[in-house]
Amino acid sequence: MKEKLWLTVATLAYLTVVYSCSVSPSATQDVGFGADYRSDRANHDLREEISLESVGTDLVVADMASEVLPDVAPDVPQVALNDLLAIGELDDLSLFTFLVFSDNKGDAPGQSLSMTGVELAVGEMDARFAIGLGDHLKGGSRELQGFVPFVTSDPWWSTAFYPNIADGENAYYGSSQGDWGAGAGLLVDLGLCESPGVTCRDNHAEYHAVQTLDDITVHLISVHYPDSGEDQFPEASRAYLVSEIEAVEKSGKEIIIGAAHTGMWVQMLEPADQELVLSKADLLLGATTHFYERYDYPDHQALFLNTGAAGYSLFNNYLQVNVLDNPLRLIVQNMPAEAERTLQAGGNCWVKNIGGLVEPCDFKNGHSWGMFGDEGL
Repeated sequence: MKEKLWLTVATLAYLTVVYSCSVSPSATQDVGFGADYRSDRANHDLREEISLESVGTDLVVADMASEVLPDVAPDVPQVALNDLLAIGELDDLSLFTFLVFSDNKGDAPGQSLSMTGVELAVGEMDARFAIGLGDHLKGGSRELQGFVPFVTSDPWWSTAFYPNIADGENAYYGSSQGDWGAGAGLLVDLGLCESPGVTCRDNHAEYHAVQTLDDITVHLISVHYPDSGEDQFPEASRAYLVSEIEAVEKSGKEIIIGAAHTGMWVQMLEPADQELVLSKADLLLGATTHFYERYDYPDHQALFLNTGAAGYSLFNNYLQVNVLDNPLRLIVQNMPAEAERTLQAGGNCWVKNIGGLVEPCDFKNGHSWGMFGDEGL
């Protein structure tokens, strides 16, 4: 029998997750992906034993009383970010939040500490949706990979998860990592192309998802660019990405996100298309290297990040994104997936002003970790 590891008080505090919320059905008018989050997650306690088979340890979670989060009015005054002292203060000030992660290689919550941390963060930050940057699966035995059964059966993940299709998905559903487009099977299993606000290409591996949350419209354009095979990023995929971004009409209340798996994918576009995408999009996301970083583009253009990896990295992580108004902006933080959420600093935290500049965060209580170092983590 495996030895039980009883969590310390500090770790229990980290694992306590609040899924409850006191928002009435009429408080928000959500259209598109993730719209059912509040009803699906309301009044949900974490009162279960989390078994981490992949690390040979059972974490036994004691009975935890749930607590109710207060309603947050969408119209909040402009706040100096450097006055915030705790991550919960930022969450409370946000119009809404979402999460980004990649490269968990088939692991579900309960199979790795990193994916357990991602799942806990969804509840703690009251995330409205999650964006995946691919390699959520891998080739080999499906029986050892719990991710597909998890995301297709969980009430929140099955309606609020928007994955990018990459080489890992190709290997899982097809013959190899280079089996271009075979990974579309994940979108089929999720029923994503039939979801409200989602329009898929005929290949079912690429899509444009639109949702409206608190008067803000979010556009996610996700294209297939695996890091294996021939013609990995076809001209048709590049043209689709550019045309979808170009067609979005901006009034100051839109957020445009572009996603492809393989690294600094913008460089694969024609120069004029690079300029259009970097100038019109707000947040660009890549992955594949398993290391978080900001790609070096001018501050007046899109914030372009490598998402890192929620597993199989020296610094397992996810991105937390808080959307604030007055002015409309994204606060994007690189969070350690296996530690408590805290305000970040240095290269781990960026502000993207919609229609404006990218700036570093200036949290008094911010931490730096991972590749940016911090003696406290």
